[in-house]
Amino acid sequence: MKIDHLRYMFTFTDKVTKEEFYYGNIPVKPTFFHQKAKLHLPLQGLLIIIDGHDFYSHHRRFGMTIVRNVTAGKFASNFSRFAVDFTLVGPDGNLQELKTDELKNNYDFHFSDVKKFYTHGIDVFAPADGDVVDVVHHLEDLYSEPFSMDKAIQENSIKDIAGNYIIIQHNNQEFSHLFHLLKNSIAVKVGQKVKQGEKIAQIGFSGAATTYSHLHYQLMDGRNFLEDNPLPCEFSDVVIIQGSTERRYKETILDTGDFVRTN
Repeated sequence: MKIDHLRYMFTFTDKVTKEEFYYGNIPVKPTFFHQKAKLHLPLQGLLIIIDGHDFYSHHRRFGMTIVRNVTAGKFASNFSRFAVDFTLVGPDGNLQELKTDELKNNYDFHFSDVKKFYTHGIDVFAPADGDVVDVVHHLEDLYSEPFSMDKAIQENSIKDIAGNYIIIQHNNQEFSHLFHLLKNSIAVKVGQKVKQGEKIAQIGFSGAATTYSHLHYQLMDGRNFLEDNPLPCEFSDVVIIQGSTERRYKETILDTGDFVRTN
């Protein structure tokens, strides 16, 4: 059921008299976004959505208040609000390559080498036609030490949270942002036109890639993720797998925990 409107009322209490004052009847009608670009999955194979933009995702719980304070307001909105983290599932059903004797003592978020993840180093493909408007390819992949937000703040390099990235403009209001790419793997440059399905990079471990190898994807209304707004997105020609059942979708959103592959 789509929300027609929201109505707000605020209550203020006098600290001394404890008297309450009510201000309200402020209606807000949501604006529904209609996506123009036909987005396809940027990776091939069997994938799991480690984090989507649903209720269970850490993307929608990004600490905006804290980050905005320590970055002098550089974060204008939660850029990752509708982001999707893609991770490849290997032929053995795991997210990382493990020897038989390692299976008893390891699971996907306890690992010694991020390069063992099947996602590491795999090809990334353009999700739709467009123009490359921004590229960063020189940042190191942080295999031995985690991303330091404190250091990024001190050095005025907050954008490094994305690591190596590509931004593709599809039309006047839709821009694909692809984060955590492998250093020097990017095969496109600013000003280049790309076609849907064209290889553009490989996945690495740059920026704030947290604890596992993955591709962070988000759709925004501009090229600057510190200032522009996130957009909800649907992907075309997707198969979602639930147990032994496969269902094909011409267009669908992706939620945390979904197993998907291209149609």
